Parts: sequence; C-alpha cells; structure tokens
Amino acid sequence: EAPVLVEAEHVARSFVTERSLFRRQGQVVHAVRDASLLLRRGEILGLIGESGSGKSTLARTIAQLLPVTAGQVRFDGRDAAHFDAAALRALRRRLQFVFQDSGSALNPRRTVAAQLVEPALRLGVAATRDEALGLAAEMLARVGLEASHLQRHPHAFSGGQRQRIGIARALMVRPEVLVLDEPTSALDVSIQAQVLDLLLDLREQLGLSYILIGHNLPVIEFMCDRVAVMDQGRIVETLDASDLRAHARHPVTRGLLDAVLPIGATSAAAAPLQRSA
Repeated sequence: EAPVLVEAEHVARSFVTERSLFRRQGQVVHAVRDASLLLRRGEILGLIGESGSGKSTLARTIAQLLPVTAGQVRFDGRDAAHFDAAALRALRRRLQFVFQDSGSALNPRRTVAAQLVEPALRLGVAATRDEALGLAAEMLARVGLEASHLQRHPHAFSGGQRQRIGIARALMVRPEVLVLDEPTSALDVSIQAQVLDLLLDLREQLGLSYILIGHNLPVIEFMCDRVAVMDQGRIVETLDASDLRAHARHPVTRGLLDAVLPIGATSAAAAPLQRSA
C-alpha cells in the first residue's frame, strides 16, 4: 500500500458561541467528535455527510486552519501540534485548501497576478517577483487559462474560470495534498465535469493527493478511491468508493444514496460520470 501522508486520530473540535442578551455564558458546540481518518499518497479520499455534519470543520483542522480541541493530526507520522514555525511553514507548502466559493475566496480588488504571486513569495517557493510571475503563468496554463489573464481582476471571469484560478493559486506552492471543499457545487453541471476532469489530470501530472468534501454522490463515486462518511461530527463509516452502493451500512450513508436520482432520470444532475481511461 502507498504510504500514509495525513492521519487524523480521535480529532475533536469544539467552539464556544458568543454570549447574548438571553445567555450569560456561551454554548459549547461540538463540531467534530472523535473523528479518525487517513489519506495515502496519490489517493483521493471523499468526505461526505449531511449539511452541518462537520466535514468542513474536520478538513480545516487537518489543514491546520483551525487548532484541534483534542486528538492528533499527523503528517508523515509527526504530530502537527508539535510543529515549530518552520515546520508549519513547510506544511503550508505541502497542503493547500481550495474553497467552495471561488468568488469570495479571491480578492476582487487585486489582479490575478497579485493573488498568485503573493503565496509563492511568502512561502519561499519563488525568490523574486519575476520568478513568481513565471510560475503563475505556468500554473494558469496547467488549469487551462492564459498568461494574459494574470492582469485581469476576478470579476472578469466566469465561475468556472474563477475556480480554475483558485486551483492555480493552490498549486503555486507545489503542494502534495489539496483539500477540496465542494469545489464544483457552485458551478453548472457542464462546467463541473470540466473542473473534475482537470483535477484528475492534475493528480496524474503532479502526483497530488486529494481530500474531497462533498454531498453529490455521483461526483464522489466518480472521483474518489475511498469515502469517509460523517454524521454529527463523527466518522461513522469508511469504505471503498466502488463499494459505496453495495456495501454501505450506516443509515446516514443509505439516506445520502437514497436521495440521489436514479441514473436513468432525466435531470442533468443525475447524468452518470465516467472516468477517462
């Protein structure tokens, strides 16, 4: 088996809500409870569950965008809680986040060039602005855009193009892992397929591993090698994506499957996806 890149073990993440006129003390919200999963090199791991199940919060703790309340997140077997500033900086290069809403993830006041160059310089991937600009042009080409797009602002692009820019920005620091938080849910169905094919191509070209958060079961089956199912902050079931329909046992998984339109339905959202050979 491929080596384990990322491992979450008994991870919990709680929040305390703000006090209000009617509550003297904030309430504790347990967003993630005792969740464990692992990601192997070259794998696409799906993370699914109903809205509010804790998927995005778990992903953010794995990416070290949020600290864990309990448990461990390990990279190459090392507990991230013990990382010093240099190790965290290195981790930022290795693991990048692609957000669901490309429109809000990009700064409308800054050019594409500024938004791609900045992380490469900050994390030491490029030594000079000219080097970073060359890398930005290369990454835009990888996602199907052109170097001339660097001088434009986000509003000049379609939703699908903005999501490609978000992917290019994540690729600027040459990561090993991308956490994809429902990266196509805001796109038209035809554009979704193009972005998913792009992600599969990039995985092959660059040797990437993905954690793909979603609730669209056809997309998860199409993209993923394994699937972890969340319910009320816990991982309740993990299985191979190819076994999802035949061997899912947990009621939440069965409910998600039952909510999917049959393959023969007329809705475009139900159209079967096929991985290219």
